[in-house]
Amino acid sequence: MRALRTGNRTACIAEGRSYTWENCTRQFLENLVLARGPFLGENR
Repeated sequence: MRALRTGNRTACIAEGRSYTWENCTRQFLENLVLARGPFLGENR
C-alpha cells in the first residue's frame, strides 16, 4: 500500500503484479487446516 501513498507509478505497477491467482492460491492452500469434531458430523 505504500506504493499507492507515494504516487509512484512504477511502484504501483510492481505492487499490483504481486496480486496473482498463483499467489492467492498458494496463500489459501498454506492456510488450510484439518478440521474434526461433532460440528462436522464426526462422533469420535
